[in-house]
Amino acid sequence: MRRNLVALGVGLIALTAGAVTFRTAQARRQVEPTGRFLTVDGVRLHNAAFGSGEPIVLLQGNGSLIQEFLSSGLVHYAM
Repeated sequence: MRRNLVALGVGLIALTAGAVTFRTAQARRQVEPTGRFLTVDGVRLHNAAFGSGEPIVLLQGNGSLIQEFLSSGLVHYAM
């Protein structure tokens, strides 16, 4: 019984991982990224530039997106 539950749990985790991978690839095909991608010292970075004048660098990551800076108005207020 316990082996069946473990096998079921492992199967559900694998199925979920496959579904997430599929949906992520689908979303990447449907939505164009804002800005462009650069490779610096072998690391792929996402870059977007707005406005003119002295540059302000906004770092994002850990689940946040450049679009959040745009939709919140932060980019507009910084220009």
